[in-house]
Amino acid sequence: MSSLMQLRVFQCHECGHKMRLSGDHCGRCHAIKPAYQGLIYRLALLSPVLVIGVVGIVVLSLV
Repeated sequence: MSSLMQLRVFQCHECGHKMRLSGDHCGRCHAIKPAYQGLIYRLALLSPVLVIGVVGIVVLSLV
């Protein structure tokens, strides 16, 4: 999991510096990262998809 947190997947909207998924501000200019770039937001978007997938698998296995 730590290697995932080290990925620099976003760019700072102020200076263009590559930002990590886990940080809440830019390491170069200290601008605050937008909420939609955060890990919690990504997990919140992904969780309904995972739940629907698991429910679908369970329903198909019962048929």
